Amino acid sequence: MLTPEFQYSSLLHAARASVHRHFAELEAVAPDRIAHRIVAFAWEATADKRYALLCDVLRLEVTAAVNCLEHPSVWRFSFRDDATGGELTAIGSSPAGPPREAHFVPTRPEHRARAFAHRWLWIWENLGDGSAFDELLADGALDVRFHGGEAIATRHAFLAEARRLGGGAGAAHNVLDSLGLDASGRHYAVTAQVSWRGESTGGTPLRAQSRLSWELVDGDGAYPRLERLRVELIEPIRAVVPEEAPGPSVPNAPSDDAESGGP
Repeated sequence: MLTPEFQYSSLLHAARASVHRHFAELEAVAPDRIAHRIVAFAWEATADKRYALLCDVLRLEVTAAVNCLEHPSVWRFSFRDDATGGELTAIGSSPAGPPREAHFVPTRPEHRARAFAHRWLWIWENLGDGSAFDELLADGALDVRFHGGEAIATRHAFLAEARRLGGGAGAAHNVLDSLGLDASGRHYAVTAQVSWRGESTGGTPLRAQSRLSWELVDGDGAYPRLERLRVELIEPIRAVVPEEAPGPSVPNAPSDDAESGGP
């Protein structure tokens, strides 16, 4: 029995990608004056394939007097899960305390980067023919290496390798342990650490941990686009003993912020 953050990983990646996209879109009109930092994330099933999402959010706004006010608030969403990654509906928000002065830090680049990361992990868990990666890959030449393997420079080669890697497991569950971002204009250097639980095609429980380094360029699409990727195995894939199978308690539990201090 997997711990919840692994057991529901596909749903949580889909929901969190949508939530981060929502806040990035809100901030797009004035990214230097409006920011949202998620401090808690919770969800519950309400109907078949439908879920209620609750986010404690600090909304930062720069006023006309060039002061920044931080507004604690609660945001409610409805999320419908489906085979394409789901659909998010904003229900509304309400104050959760008085505003207070704060230092403004833009969050739109991080929302965009985290939306990409969760979408990336969702696709790996719902690989199919791999065509969903098209929305995440840059149009030009790629620079990709998985686990020190051969360089991959084209979309065709990337999708072929993704299908090969995905075909070696009967199930896959990923947890985003941490994410770091260095943003320079439209270019994002993102480093993520990911824990993985899966099964062999014969049903043997497996585990691994990896470090991913993405270089992304942001444009007008649903997500930033990947130009360069390096994947390093921190803990190589291996069979697990029964007490390891559920997975560790990581700071990604469904009742907590998905990203341990992310926006």
